[in-house]
Amino acid sequence: GVSVVAGAMAGLAYWVGALPLDTIKTWVQNGSANNAGEAIRNSMARHGFRGTLRQLCTGWQMAFGRGAPSAAITVATYEWTYRSLLQQ
Repeated sequence: GVSVVAGAMAGLAYWVGALPLDTIKTWVQNGSANNAGEAIRNSMARHGFRGTLRQLCTGWQMAFGRGAPSAAITVATYEWTYRSLLQQ
């Protein structure tokens, strides 16, 4: 019930902040840039501000699609385990 919804919302909230950072990390790891600042500057030069925002949010469907259910399951499992241990 509530634990599942809370977990799903937590998963969504996490990926709202983490996805742009994860995208920048990927740009640095694949050699497109040497650091985060350079990655953002390169994207701004190529795509402009709005294009960079779009680039930073690329893949949100997958991130939200896996993040919400996995967080919902994690929180629900934690709650179930916690309540089970309290009863012993």
